[in-house]
Amino acid sequence: MIPQRVLISTAAGACALLLTFCPWMCQMTVAHGTLAGREKYWSRKREGMYCPLLRKVPMSKKKILLINPAFPDSLWGFTRIQSLVGIQYGFLPLALPTLAALTPAQFELTLIDECVEPIDFDTPCDLVALTAFNVQSHRAFAILAAFQARGRLTALGGPFATSSPEVCRPHTDILFLGEGESIWPEFLQDFAHGHFKNHYMAREKADLTQAPIPRFELLNLPAYGSGCIQTSR
Repeated sequence: MIPQRVLISTAAGACALLLTFCPWMCQMTVAHGTLAGREKYWSRKREGMYCPLLRKVPMSKKKILLINPAFPDSLWGFTRIQSLVGIQYGFLPLALPTLAALTPAQFELTLIDECVEPIDFDTPCDLVALTAFNVQSHRAFAILAAFQARGRLTALGGPFATSSPEVCRPHTDILFLGEGESIWPEFLQDFAHGHFKNHYMAREKADLTQAPIPRFELLNLPAYGSGCIQTSR
């Protein structure tokens, strides 16, 4: 006869006893390498050293890495006078902080502006998303290739992708065409459920009166010489 209360010194011992004596208290799935599949993991609720039940808790958030590729040297970037003016770049980017503001809290975001900080290509993430102007295209393609070589899912949007989709298509897994306010939330909804498309196209102009305040706090603000406010497109 099994005692109703058992003191156990380790979590492994607790799971072993539950699986041996109380199989109805544990559920196994067919997902390879996990106890309860990709969307949930099992956690043990501790009350002292006693473990009556196992409970489900959500797994960690999906991680999205947003990257603004470096621009080539130019007059308006102020890259040649950094030591004189005490900044790293002339203007902060608006596109990715705006997408960040449209991203629900269920996702974990990291924003990298390569104009002011280096990219860690080994950053753990579920998606790498870039924006790019035409002048950034070569660097954007190099960044996408580096992450794809590491097995990361990649996405590209912005003015260059919208104007030259046939050029960008071979370099990315997902292509965004048009303004991001309408297609980014649609993609995130699909991405959260694991059935996203390989391209998204905006069907209408964005209503700037409904645009959120960009998440400037994700940027290294002291690195920039000026901020930006968008009033029209």
